[in-house]
Amino acid sequence: MRILAVFAPERQKIFPDAPTAREQGLDLVLSQWRGVFAPEGTPPEVIQDLENIFRQIAADPDFIKQNEELGSNIQFTPSAEYTKIMVAEDQYYLDIIKANKMGDLYGGK
Repeated sequence: MRILAVFAPERQKIFPDAPTAREQGLDLVLSQWRGVFAPEGTPPEVIQDLENIFRQIAADPDFIKQNEELGSNIQFTPSAEYTKIMVAEDQYYLDIIKANKMGDLYGGK
């Protein structure tokens, strides 16, 4: 098996010979984001406690090392900023779906 491209802004350490999509003329970067969610109405102090715990985990050298070995780039993002990113990502993909008439809701087949 040969990796044709990675959809990251730059080449990945785990696959140094795999070019990015941009290097091949396709201006496309895709990321995978993951997060932890709390129910609506969770007290702000609980949200802050959770943020502090996950910030510590993301900064742990062993956790960082294990993720690097897996080719995963970890980036801690506070909840308010993460919410903005999720909303923007949802809109980005919705725009692609609508522009290309993908799916029954948007004129696709």
